[in-house]
Amino acid sequence: MSACKWVVVLACRLSGALILLLVASAGFAQSGAPVAQNEPSPGNVDPRLSRVYVRIGKLGWEHEHAAEGRLLGGNLRLGASQGAGELVFDAASFIADTQEARGEFNLPGTVHDPIREKITQQIFSPVGLDADHFPQAVFRVQSALPTGAARADGGGEYRLEGELSLRGVTRPLRIVVFVEPVNDLWRLRGESKITLRDFGMHRPTSSMHLPIDKLSKAPEFLVIRGDLWMHR
Repeated sequence: MSACKWVVVLACRLSGALILLLVASAGFAQSGAPVAQNEPSPGNVDPRLSRVYVRIGKLGWEHEHAAEGRLLGGNLRLGASQGAGELVFDAASFIADTQEARGEFNLPGTVHDPIREKITQQIFSPVGLDADHFPQAVFRVQSALPTGAARADGGGEYRLEGELSLRGVTRPLRIVVFVEPVNDLWRLRGESKITLRDFGMHRPTSSMHLPIDKLSKAPEFLVIRGDLWMHR
């Protein structure tokens, strides 16, 4: 597929996802569920700068794959022992094998558009993120405590503990992040793993146009790495 066609396919997908996202957001607002925060206030995540990267594995192909997604918003209170905030992820924003995603995990080479399209389709599929039905994922952070002595600049290592709601399933999640001040922002970087079956996701199947003899090599877990920017 040419670069032009790829842009058209992606634009159509994101347009449909945006409509679903608006409908879902309205439902969340009525039910009292989290609403993304975008204002440049202390503790608020900047969704323009923040990214989440996922190392997917080979998915039956010759090369490993990674994906890049965005946040809708959120808020964190570093040092809080309860009610430390939440992070709202845009499940409908993930794109496979961007150069940034591959570079984040030091994956070599460039993935051609036909493969990128198939991997992206798998990400959005019912056995993947199923973004058509679950356009958002939310990490509700119960505590965000430092793992060691406090630093003078407020940065250092913090342990975020809480619950991740993904695809309608909620599971405990713990992630250690390193926090550093950058001008008027905090930068938070950390990594965690989630098991596919814990959130109702499955390995690829032969119906996904993957080489049948390689399906057993598909990963059972995903490595998730966050690069978040938060207002000080």
